[in-house]
Amino acid sequence: MHTLRGAIERLAASRACTRMQGQGFAEMDAVLESMKRVDKKIDPDDAALLDLRFHDIIYAYCDHSRVQRVWSSLRGQVMAYLRARNACFPDFLEVGYIEHLELRDALALGDPQVAQDAIDKHISGAYERLKRLNLPDR
Repeated sequence: MHTLRGAIERLAASRACTRMQGQGFAEMDAVLESMKRVDKKIDPDDAALLDLRFHDIIYAYCDHSRVQRVWSSLRGQVMAYLRARNACFPDFLEVGYIEHLELRDALALGDPQVAQDAIDKHISGAYERLKRLNLPDR
């Protein structure tokens, strides 16, 4: 799932960064504001939903229906991972907001390579945290 998510999110980000205008960034900023205001003891499900809302915006603005369908098919699995990650590492306030702000700022530059690099950093950091959970491969 990690490699597939990375591949489609790279494509989505590289397309979204050239298509997203004020409204898209306003939507991201609203999610970021919600992330910034969370309680330190945010429920793992609530943290996962905020995270997914942010990524949903990228997919909405990528203007690629097949990529959006793949994301829809993976979204539930990503939610399960995020829920487990947030339950085991209650650092959403420190990590979630900052990483997504960096991603938003990279997208705002409108450079597909910068957007892809930011997604790579974000997804690889998430994957490293996942590996620390020591979950079975299944």
